Amino acid sequence: MDNEISEKIVEEIIKSTIHEINSDLGIDIVVDNDTELLSENSPYSSMSIVRLIIGIEENLFDTYRTSITIADEKAMSYAKSPLKTVGVLTKYIVELLKNEETA
Repeated sequence: MDNEISEKIVEEIIKSTIHEINSDLGIDIVVDNDTELLSENSPYSSMSIVRLIIGIEENLFDTYRTSITIADEKAMSYAKSPLKTVGVLTKYIVELLKNEETA
């Protein structure tokens, strides 16, 4: 990988992707680690979540030059969805990237 895996960089990638989608959808919310993505309180539709996942995966590839799949069988088997909040998703992606790095 070209860049060292950083939770801060991953968090910024997630937040910038969310801001792009929010801009497209006219959603005006503060995005922080507690922002809910996949919950009943989320402002996002299932199609918006799909766009978010694809955008994050593409932006992660641009940064780390490795492909990961965020929404796979493993992610869906977690007791707590990795897509619940920005903070949970950040930690999940860092774990995926580190596992990819050692593979």
